[in-house]
Amino acid sequence: MPVTITIDGVDQTLRVRMETIEIRDSIPARMDTAQFDMIILSADIANRPVSGNEVSIDVDGSIEFAGEVTTAQEVRLINPDAYLYQITCNDWSRRLDRQLVVIQEIGPSLAGDIVKEVLGDFAPEFAVDLTQIQDGVLIPEQQYDYSTVSSILDQLATLSGYVWYIDVDKVLHFIPPPDFISPLTGNQYDVDTDLQLGDMAWQEDASQVKNRIFLKDGVVPDADSRQDTFISDGVASFFSLFQEPEGVGTTSVVSKKPDGSTKMWNPALDPLDAAEGTLRGDPDTVYVCLLNVGIRFPLDSEDKVVLEPNEIIEVTTKPMREDIVFMVEDIDSQKMMADREGLTWGQGTAGIYEHMESLDGARLGSQESAEAYGLILLTQTAWPEVTGTFRTQQLKGWKAGQTFDLKSSKRDLFDAETFWKTAVKVDIPVWVQQVTKQVLPAEDQPDGVVFETIVEFANRAIMG
Repeated sequence: MPVTITIDGVDQTLRVRMETIEIRDSIPARMDTAQFDMIILSADIANRPVSGNEVSIDVDGSIEFAGEVTTAQEVRLINPDAYLYQITCNDWSRRLDRQLVVIQEIGPSLAGDIVKEVLGDFAPEFAVDLTQIQDGVLIPEQQYDYSTVSSILDQLATLSGYVWYIDVDKVLHFIPPPDFISPLTGNQYDVDTDLQLGDMAWQEDASQVKNRIFLKDGVVPDADSRQDTFISDGVASFFSLFQEPEGVGTTSVVSKKPDGSTKMWNPALDPLDAAEGTLRGDPDTVYVCLLNVGIRFPLDSEDKVVLEPNEIIEVTTKPMREDIVFMVEDIDSQKMMADREGLTWGQGTAGIYEHMESLDGARLGSQESAEAYGLILLTQTAWPEVTGTFRTQQLKGWKAGQTFDLKSSKRDLFDAETFWKTAVKVDIPVWVQQVTKQVLPAEDQPDGVVFETIVEFANRAIMG
């Protein structure tokens, strides 16, 4: 295979020791890496690679890696006029996080729309082509306080059940797993008949099965509304609520004057970020402060609060709660594990393996969204983990995060009834966990440079 390595716009192929080239892509690292050694003579020292140089590795007319040099370690050789450089590179993902994201309020929006907005404002280098960003799920209002772009992408991908990566053309892909398939014909590997793939090895591990999950420490809106009542003194403009409101859309405010007349206020988001402070605004608008858990009334033209003394204020909200514990479980997994244990499901804790997951104060749009997140976790933990690896000289198109199907007529691999010992389990996708592309030893490549791809897979998805 013809190989071309370009560094900082200069063709450095002849200086690279081909047998040292290795390209690796893994999940959840989210970043392709490449490494190779090269020799620079003192006469050509001006062409030595330095950190930050752009790098591309072209194999047989296809760019297999693009990014930048991260480290260039120099080693003096026996020849006093020659230097060995050990080069490591990262793909373009590293540049995503050059600018931190600071957004007070964004959403509720589709996850894909949030991705586009974050890229446009904080990583414009990757906002040129947004065609590979799909919608994802509806995300409730978010606040980003000096967050990295990659961490936000991880969060949105996890909530959506998506994967994301940046290709060699600096295009960000934010897509559902079914759209991220392997280069295999029919997206299937028949272990018994496919001669292009080899050295297949796999194992099963049930030690980490978790088929009943408790979700704690999430902030979700209560199913019921709450009413707080205040009496105005004619001076205060800010009133603290007992619990954080879900938002403007589920907040209503009614005031009753001493003469019996009532007024319905129009709720809007408070532009101030502190309980102290006043503002002028629409005399019919009350401002809902999520940061400081309260409501703020505007001042009139004479800088006096628009409320009268002894005016009764009734605030109805859907409060956010942190004390709700959600439980999700996979009954089919529990039955399968009970069967393997020689026990009867339904009797005591047979087949049940519990796990607690903290949501770390994540603000979720509904109780259903918390349960949906738990179901995503179950897809990764409820069933025994199958891991494996194989080798192929099929170089192009492999990427960590892809899915494909395994098939074998000689063994019960992924046969629901025999392998899982239950007829109710549906097939689990096989996910590519890591792809390593490297040059074969010299004795294995008599006619030129030959690359080999090592694919590591598992039946558990790792999102983000």
